[in-house]
Amino acid sequence: DWKNYDGWLVHDFADGKAIKLTAGDGGEFEKAIEEKAGSESRKAFEKFRKQILDKGGLAEVSAYIPPFALRGGGIAAIATIFGYLLKLMSIGTQGLLLTGPFTD
Repeated sequence: DWKNYDGWLVHDFADGKAIKLTAGDGGEFEKAIEEKAGSESRKAFEKFRKQILDKGGLAEVSAYIPPFALRGGGIAAIATIFGYLLKLMSIGTQGLLLTGPFTD
């Protein structure tokens, strides 16, 4: 049997508070960020999301490279990714968005 949930709780052990989040684009996640970390954090998250989802953003350009082309394995891996090299380079510094905080 499938269980349906209207959201989930995120517990912050630093202050003992829990925030209920729901799926969808109703702004609940943004409200939770603002409640927990303030309006500047909400604005920073919204800016980050826009960078990810804009045309030419990381969500689009990451689809240029199929996962199989990123595997290891020496010469064979280099040969596989070679056809995607220009697309990979088009990602540029946007790839850094995945490895750091969205506030930078």
